[in-house]
Amino acid sequence: MSNPFDNLVPTKKSSETVKTVTDAQYQPKFSVIVPFYNAAETLAKAIHSILQQSWPAYEIILVDDGSTDDSAEIAKAFTSHQVHYYYQENQGVSAARNFGVAKSGGDWLCFLDADDWYYPDRLQLHGEWLQQQPSIDILTGDFEYWVDGDNAIKRSLAQTPAGQYLLGKYPSQTQLTFDEHALTLFVGKHFGDTHTLSVRKTLFQQSGGYPTELKVCEDVSLLIRLCQHANCIGAVTQPLAAYYVHPSSATRSNPLFAQQQTLIAYKQLIQESFKPAIHTGLKAALRAANLDLAYCQLKQELRWAALRSITQGFFKREVTLRDVLSVTKSALGS
Repeated sequence: MSNPFDNLVPTKKSSETVKTVTDAQYQPKFSVIVPFYNAAETLAKAIHSILQQSWPAYEIILVDDGSTDDSAEIAKAFTSHQVHYYYQENQGVSAARNFGVAKSGGDWLCFLDADDWYYPDRLQLHGEWLQQQPSIDILTGDFEYWVDGDNAIKRSLAQTPAGQYLLGKYPSQTQLTFDEHALTLFVGKHFGDTHTLSVRKTLFQQSGGYPTELKVCEDVSLLIRLCQHANCIGAVTQPLAAYYVHPSSATRSNPLFAQQQTLIAYKQLIQESFKPAIHTGLKAALRAANLDLAYCQLKQELRWAALRSITQGFFKREVTLRDVLSVTKSALGS
């Protein structure tokens, strides 16, 4: 994959460019990038949630990905010395995020989709940690899933093996620092999401940005590449944002396509050269993607397709014999 930020990548790794500063001197500058396409119903709420942060964003970059509704007018109403609006022809969310990064002036990048929103201390919880430990490359955190209504239905962190491991290792702490085992588990199944990610801008550029060729799983693909280049990763236990479970999203409106695309993304990643902790996590993620595709096919009564998928995975050594037997039993018994 070509790197659209090649001409901006420093000659040293991002961790080597960090200066030694005191807490009082170092003030992380968060550029928050909001891509949107026909998001008139939710965009204002997303922007308000950034403007109301207890730690002010350095800038808010609104990238209109070719909207045809009233989104542009809503976005332009917020423009100021802090809030900037840009338009591009429709190219997809990855291209819009990358465009926003190219326009950013902060040293840290955060992202927010137009149908989600930040909690008030989202930037502060990361900013204060960076003041204490400015050598960190990536920060993430917990978030809450929301559906129609006023109640969150579940949280992200404790739902994953990585989160459970870190919470067990640091039972009384709100700041969780990754070791190699946590990294492996995180790559296998990550917690947090795009809206909880804070990443050093130089690291984002070094990692190539969001892959524009992927329609699904582009965020996970970038996250794994970020982990490859990062020297220090941390997560806060507090929920930082709300993730709206949108019924029309690609993963819900066409789950079979989403699972197929996810498997393609992991097959591409597993061919790349990663450090051992990440490669081990990728093997687990690839196995899970094969199983998820097969069970999605079974759910849609595509039994022979499911058997073919899991068998292909077995011959490529991506799944185990037990996985094949499990899918076969479900296919023949249902």
